[in-house]
Amino acid sequence: MTYARNQWSRAVRYVDCGLPTPDNNAAENAIRPVALGRKNWLFTGAPKGADASAMLFSLVETAKANEIEPQAYLKFLFERFPSAQTTEDMRALMPQHVDKSLLPSLPKPKPRKK
Repeated sequence: MTYARNQWSRAVRYVDCGLPTPDNNAAENAIRPVALGRKNWLFTGAPKGADASAMLFSLVETAKANEIEPQAYLKFLFERFPSAQTTEDMRALMPQHVDKSLLPSLPKPKPRKK
């Protein structure tokens, strides 16, 4: 009770504003893949393997953050990256800059049999 009373001025700001949520579920859900994969990434083979894993993971998470289906984005990226010549060409391939109308349509997954 003492803690709540001492923090009351901060707590009422939350109620007055209404924008923040009373929990951090969104933040925890966003970092969950990192936490789950952390031990696996310790064994990527070498520092270059760890760098490659980090870059790939960053691309996938940035695609998700930009509401792009990661598999479609990676297909798009791997098809076009070899022909990228300039920094601007490469920048246009980043998830936050990609023209979503250029992304491939992926087949719908078949339902699993029980």
